[in-house]
Amino acid sequence: MGWFTRWFGTRYYSLLYGHRDAGEALAWVEAILGRWELGVGAEVLDLACGRGRHTRLFADRGMKMTGVDISRTSIEEARKQVPEASLFVHDMREPLAENAFDAACCLFTSLGYFDDREDDHRVFRAVFGCLRPGGRFVVDFMNTERVLRELVPEEKLVREGVTFEI
Repeated sequence: MGWFTRWFGTRYYSLLYGHRDAGEALAWVEAILGRWELGVGAEVLDLACGRGRHTRLFADRGMKMTGVDISRTSIEEARKQVPEASLFVHDMREPLAENAFDAACCLFTSLGYFDDREDDHRVFRAVFGCLRPGGRFVVDFMNTERVLRELVPEEKLVREGVTFEI
């Protein structure tokens, strides 16, 4: 397994990305639901759901939520945040269920960590197998041209006495 199996859910991940909050997640959820026309009770898969920020907001809007994440720590936190959701430790490259969801989302740039591009393809195949006919899948992914144009080559952040060299 890759480094990502150990990184997500750690104290350091929380320090670096803890500022990502429900307000930021709300913008995504509202944009998605505004375009998808999902009715109350629609079954939605939150892929790489982390601590459940998006899962919570979808559930608040009447969606029946399932969330998966490779981090046991993240899933434990998500279970506290969204106890009514079905939440599992699961590798998103592996199929979860066949024709079980009306929609799926993978938010906060959760793809692209694998050493082999075929693993990204496995994710898409697994998700498409989970979707019912007519189901939709949204992936949050960085705009390559913008990143190449605006990326800061190196950055140093200090949070609670921990130095991150990015």
